[in-house]
Amino acid sequence: GQKSTLFAQLEQESGFDPNAVSPTGVRGISQFTTATAKQYGVIFGDSAQAVESQIAGQAKFMKDLYNQFDGNMDKALAGYNAGGAYVAKASQEYGEHKRCPNKTITS
Repeated sequence: GQKSTLFAQLEQESGFDPNAVSPTGVRGISQFTTATAKQYGVIFGDSAQAVESQIAGQAKFMKDLYNQFDGNMDKALAGYNAGGAYVAKASQEYGEHKRCPNKTITS
């Protein structure tokens, strides 16, 4: 079956390890910075309560990013990894990525 976005994020971010710590310092099953964890009421650790708080925080954070980017899931996911402010700034500076239709070139 198809994985939910949140499930796939947990798999990608931490491999479902509640004690994961990345080289950039984000940690936990949902890979939060300390500041974002505080903002979303996340508790670090591997207790059931901590893991539940991290997953709930992940869902709230993704909902906020999804709303911030007007329903654009790609930008919401990018914002989760790079920071919403960074993605918004990059979108303003570099514009939206537009896909060009395939064209057949004949000579």
